[in-house]
Amino acid sequence: MQRNVNPSADSPAASPARLAKAERDELRRLQIANALARCVLRTGFHRASMAQVAEEAGMSVGQIYRYFPSKEAIIGFLVEQIVAARLAWIDAAPTAQALAESLAADTPAPRPPGAPTPPPGTLDAYALAGERALLLEIQAESARNPAVAELVKAADLKLHARAVATMRSQQPALSQAQAALRVEIVASLAEGRLFREGIGPALDRQQLVPLLRRVVDLLFLPD
Repeated sequence: MQRNVNPSADSPAASPARLAKAERDELRRLQIANALARCVLRTGFHRASMAQVAEEAGMSVGQIYRYFPSKEAIIGFLVEQIVAARLAWIDAAPTAQALAESLAADTPAPRPPGAPTPPPGTLDAYALAGERALLLEIQAESARNPAVAELVKAADLKLHARAVATMRSQQPALSQAQAALRVEIVASLAEGRLFREGIGPALDRQQLVPLLRRVVDLLFLPD
């Protein structure tokens, strides 16, 4: 479920003095994760130091370490938020048309119908899931950092399993193996689009969506 907690330390409505300790801790974690995301988008993971994150969050480095033991732990929290957003989209059981439109769009995890829009300053997992640069930075870091690689792998396994279950509920004729192969193809299309969006030629989405819809329709057919 999307957390509508405003991490802005200046918000009177979210004054830490008025919150229980668990809520206050969650507020701070969101505030720190939001700060890391902004730093990463400006400079990349390697240049985003804990000192920079602390400055961005309006906190001291010592305060950061009270909530996260390392930068990798903050990345893990960000990945959890992104996974939650994508799981919510999968659980909404998107139609073939919605899936084709998602593959053609910049955002791989559109906000499900009825999902609340967080207030300004909130760590919005749906926006993070659609942030191409942040996702690519996480992927690149996973190639260098074994700890981040494990986080990304675990997230992928969770998403893959949920997507397979959803596909089988929509297409009972598909076996587990058949559904798993189809989900992997869809994931490859989505990640390929994510990468190509930044370096490939501009595409006419009005023409792209019908082509992707034909691909999706083929995938939903039993062997």
